[in-house]
Amino acid sequence: ATRLAAGVVAKGMHRLTIGKNGASKVRSQMDQFFSQPHVFVASAPRDVPVSFRRPRLSLLKTSLPDNVMVLTYAVLSEENTFLLRLAHQYGMDEGGAHSDPAYVNLQDLFPEHGIASVTEKTLSANQDRAAWEKRRLRWNNDMLEEPVEGEGLDDEGFVVMLKPLEIRTFEVSVTM
Repeated sequence: ATRLAAGVVAKGMHRLTIGKNGASKVRSQMDQFFSQPHVFVASAPRDVPVSFRRPRLSLLKTSLPDNVMVLTYAVLSEENTFLLRLAHQYGMDEGGAHSDPAYVNLQDLFPEHGIASVTEKTLSANQDRAAWEKRRLRWNNDMLEEPVEGEGLDDEGFVVMLKPLEIRTFEVSVTM
């Protein structure tokens, strides 16, 4: 904010959404606004040819469901191992069909490689989720169900189910 004389002037971008089902409209706009793509450029002398290995690169074999967002896609220190964090963008009863559980095939995120293994991690990615679930504190509450190990993964561990507003973190090892 900038102070000019007796008042305060606040500069920024304001968005106003009017209509029914506002939460579902606002969620998709928030992600577009706060997670804009990064553009990287470089320069080289005119007489030096720049060789690109690929003129175009897509990390997706098919599009993700409309209610899923990739939060993290990072190479870990181990060769051929990636940290992948996926998020469901809508809450229960927030966006019609967008509020339904979403399914993502992890093979579609690694089209150039085969998947050797998938390990679900805690949100901070510092522990295996299965090991954490076994030793975490359980509250006495009849309303809560016991989590099932490997819940939301198919038999091969490549198709992931995301519940509304759920964020899941995976360590994916690929074959080159």
